[in-house]
Amino acid sequence: DKTGKTVLPFIYDDAGEFKNGTAWVRRNENSGKALIDKSGKIIFELDKNIDVCGEIREERIMATKKEKIGYLDMSGKVVIPFKYDYGTDFINGKAVV
Repeated sequence: DKTGKTVLPFIYDDAGEFKNGTAWVRRNENSGKALIDKSGKIIFELDKNIDVCGEIREERIMATKKEKIGYLDMSGKVVIPFKYDYGTDFINGKAVV
């Protein structure tokens, strides 16, 4: 936290910064990324073959799998299939693919 107190255990090999109360973490190179809240509770975990490549925007997450872009919802479910070569984050209900 801001005072230097440890609020989450040092169990992750990779971690992003918290944005809007969530952060991406990865325990090791053999695991997928997980989205956690500020208490450390896992919101969902991704398959290790899926990587996040955008910000969480409008409850959609741009991600890649086998070099194709698709979109996930806030539960980690694929809502737009991995079939695009290019994509942007959602803005005002739309993304460019």
